[in-house]
Amino acid sequence: MKNYPLLLCGQFFGALGDNALLAVILGQLTFLNLDGDMRDETLRFYNALFTTMLFVPYVVFAPWVGYLNDRFPKTTLLRVGNGFKIFGTFLCLLCLNHPTFLQGIGYFIVGTGSCVYSPAKYGILPEIVHRDKLVKANGMVEMLTMVAILTGVIGGSVLIDRLPAPACYWILIGGYLISLGAACAMSRTSQTSGLKSSKSLKAFFLHVGFLLRNGRLRNILIGTTLFWFLGSAVKMNFQPWGLQVLELENNTQISLLGLWLSIGLIVGNAVSGYFYKTGDLRHIRRYGFILGLGVLLLGFISAYGLVVAVLILTGAMGGLYLIPQNAAFQAETPPEKLGKTVAVQNFVENIAMCVSGGFIGLITYINCPVQCVFVVLALIIGCVTLSLRFRNNSFDSGKESYC
Repeated sequence: MKNYPLLLCGQFFGALGDNALLAVILGQLTFLNLDGDMRDETLRFYNALFTTMLFVPYVVFAPWVGYLNDRFPKTTLLRVGNGFKIFGTFLCLLCLNHPTFLQGIGYFIVGTGSCVYSPAKYGILPEIVHRDKLVKANGMVEMLTMVAILTGVIGGSVLIDRLPAPACYWILIGGYLISLGAACAMSRTSQTSGLKSSKSLKAFFLHVGFLLRNGRLRNILIGTTLFWFLGSAVKMNFQPWGLQVLELENNTQISLLGLWLSIGLIVGNAVSGYFYKTGDLRHIRRYGFILGLGVLLLGFISAYGLVVAVLILTGAMGGLYLIPQNAAFQAETPPEKLGKTVAVQNFVENIAMCVSGGFIGLITYINCPVQCVFVVLALIIGCVTLSLRFRNNSFDSGKESYC
């Protein structure tokens, strides 16, 4: 029973560290830009590069991580993941005189640790929590993760605004050590001997084909992937937009932009269950278009109060757009294939977030203003949403409709 609270402790400090570390790295770029030592275009490029470094390992190592989590004890992988994070953060500390490419390598190593840790934290729950409490346990992990993300982004920004960079890194290493200590204190869980990596990889890619052949599941996968592409690109654009257009003065103020968006998303997530039954996707395109409109407005406004209102509205529409699709995706997947479906969904969505980094890099390369990022994103949302059709008869027996 002690494993569950230890898991929650480790997950909170681990997720907090991942997001606070990025805020500390990007915060140094803010200072360079405000001091005139880094051009606006360079700031935008490195912002996209560093943010993407957390997602790349999820794409590169995702097929193998699933095998490792089936083959070895989950508690061992939790420890290994934290070990990678500590090493990556220490490398960032050593590279303080080179706050660009080398720190990106350090953050990539942290991302590798997160890639190892993430499936283990969910896979271990059925082994340490009674079946009747599994839904509540998952909900607690998700809630703590959201709190840790928001705390990490804002806390990391406050740290780098008020403390020297070396002190920030040592504090983050301390947080990861707490997470590692919690993992080490957990009782060893079971493992499955005799699994072959080649068989696991083959099953993974065969399931990709299964989802792509199913028209409705394929469109849901496109819809959820669009959301994560959009969210990642918007957040990457917050730093240059905040500095150049909104004229914010420090990293803490910039981090609050993400807070308003997250508040809206939490509201959308909370109310979506009251509006729709599982499988009802009739109004997904409507929310997709409103979501695109909200992103479009960000390209034309600069009054802070109006920006806050639009960010909250956009986040709420994002929740109403995403949650019904996630629920339908899980409910309509054959139960024996649900684990593979979640793995493929994570794989594809992380590819989308990496692509969003390339998108920001391209926009920067052709020297488009930061406001244009929102405009182009709104056009992409509109076009993709317009192309989506969901054959849906789960909410209206005897009738088929398309949305």
